[in-house]
Amino acid sequence: MATNTAEYQKAYRTANKIKIAEQKRQHRLKNPTSYLNSDYKRRYGVTYDQIEEIRIAQHNLCAICNNDLGSYCVDHCHKTSKVRGLLCNNCNVGIGLFKDSTYNLTNAISYLKANR
Repeated sequence: MATNTAEYQKAYRTANKIKIAEQKRQHRLKNPTSYLNSDYKRRYGVTYDQIEEIRIAQHNLCAICNNDLGSYCVDHCHKTSKVRGLLCNNCNVGIGLFKDSTYNLTNAISYLKANR
């Protein structure tokens, strides 16, 4: 048996992984805004309310293609974690594949224009 609190807690978590995971899942389902708020704070340093303000300012449209956001991606600078806006999944994946490089994106635009 564990002799101190830290050892006891570690042993408990190890023995009850499934139970603890289910409790966390239930909490997330009952408190989605709280969960998102914690996630946004940890990842980007902003609150859920700040993300909602961005969504409203963008009229629930992707910042690049202007299609309905649906479930959105928080676009951010990978160097600074600064939030740039909200994107649809396709646009988020697209700029990610171009490695957020304006050079690569400019070359892609030139290529598309030259090869219509």
